[in-house]
Amino acid sequence: MLALSLAAVVMAAAKFAAPSGAEQAPAVGSDSSGQNRWDAAAPGRVEPWSREIRIAAPVAGRIADVPVKPNDKVLAGELLVRLDDDEALARLAAAEAQTALRTRARNDQATPKGSAERRKAEDGVAEAERMLAQARIGLDKAVAARRAANASETDLDAASSALSLAQNRLREQREALRKIKAAPETALPSRLEGELNVSRADLTLAEAGLEKTRIRAPFAGTVLQVQAKVGELATPSSDQPLLVLGDLSALRVRAELDERDFVKIRVGQRVLVRSTAFRGREFVGKVSSVAQILAPGRINSRGPRKQTDVDVLEVVVDLADSTPLAVGMQVDVYFSSDSPERQGSQ
Repeated sequence: MLALSLAAVVMAAAKFAAPSGAEQAPAVGSDSSGQNRWDAAAPGRVEPWSREIRIAAPVAGRIADVPVKPNDKVLAGELLVRLDDDEALARLAAAEAQTALRTRARNDQATPKGSAERRKAEDGVAEAERMLAQARIGLDKAVAARRAANASETDLDAASSALSLAQNRLREQREALRKIKAAPETALPSRLEGELNVSRADLTLAEAGLEKTRIRAPFAGTVLQVQAKVGELATPSSDQPLLVLGDLSALRVRAELDERDFVKIRVGQRVLVRSTAFRGREFVGKVSSVAQILAPGRINSRGPRKQTDVDVLEVVVDLADSTPLAVGMQVDVYFSSDSPERQGSQ
């Protein structure tokens, strides 16, 4: 009876120590027929191809508008959150008025010798900067109209293309001005030209200040989470992001491997992923990268780190094709020992 009791305790302990998908998964090292199949197993978490991008406010300000919601697909440069911009708009209006006055005063002056090409290049940069600002406004209007079903995808694509062209033009104009200024035959600016350049710089700063109240998507992706609320005060803190954005065109799994299994894992190795949410299904992938440094585990971490906690090795797995797995879902990762893509040890 003592032996039976000990056996029952051992079986119960093994059951509670098993990973989340272990009840339907074969043991590491063999399959149901007893043949070697798995080199190692590790817990993992599903993430977007781009990882989860936590977007915070660049400056403190009260949230005036949140035009997006979870699961919305957004374009690169699309407006996600707008902060209160009354002060920024007033500064921009003052800078525009000052620049207009300085431009008229400069134009009334004859062009100094050796300054014609430089003056033309400076005007080109200033014009390109204004075109970029207008292109951003045009994109915001097109996106708002599209969400209100008042515009087509063609209009949205045209606004996005106009923004891309404006960005390219500004880069080209700035590079051309840099080369002209570096030429030894180029004359230095006159007093009026210098004053105009200062005014244009102030205008550029005012536009940059206004743009900081517009929080935009850094790339095309999907809005995963929205925590911003109209009326709240946004602060530049990544601990409390306004939104979480990700590229869901493909999914990855970031697994945490025990260091004793390091020599068993190779880039290109075939992987099977299982989740308790999809019992009886297996999702195929392959190892895309293996970290070369140990770090504290985060998947099963609870509370402050303890001295008894074990460091793990991060392994990134690319999932094949599309899967029904959700971002943030915890899965079990099984590394195959019979992969045809086996390469040398990492």
